[in-house]
Amino acid sequence: MEVGKRVVGVTKYIPRAMLTESIPGAVYELEIRTNGITDEKAVIDLLREEMPKKFKGLRVLWIRIDDSVIRMQIMGSPFAWSLVLLWLPEILQMIGVIVALIAVFLVISQIPAWAWATLLSGVFLIYAGPKIGSYIRGIIAGKAKEVWEAG
Repeated sequence: MEVGKRVVGVTKYIPRAMLTESIPGAVYELEIRTNGITDEKAVIDLLREEMPKKFKGLRVLWIRIDDSVIRMQIMGSPFAWSLVLLWLPEILQMIGVIVALIAVFLVISQIPAWAWATLLSGVFLIYAGPKIGSYIRGIIAGKAKEVWEAG
């Protein structure tokens, strides 16, 4: 999936000493390798919305997502590269958690009601079963004692 227009031939390397600031107006290309992306549209939307909020003056020009690689071009404004490189894994991890929670919800929503009822009954019996058993034994033992004494 690809969004935006890629600027060809004018990209800058990120400075070797990553504590330096970006150059205003310069175009930088980032390549982020992941373990796989399940919802490409959500990743693109989040990066396009959140990066300019977090780093004032930054513009996302182009984003392309392949199977496990995110490539993006951003136009620099004065921001520290160390902050961007710390922020990217944090926001991408948040996307992963959200996608995982959606997947869990979808799995849970497909389980029929009778299966939930069976699960809850089993949990109840595991917790309350020994107490019920000892209560019934007490009743039976009490009746046996009454029969023995009356007999």
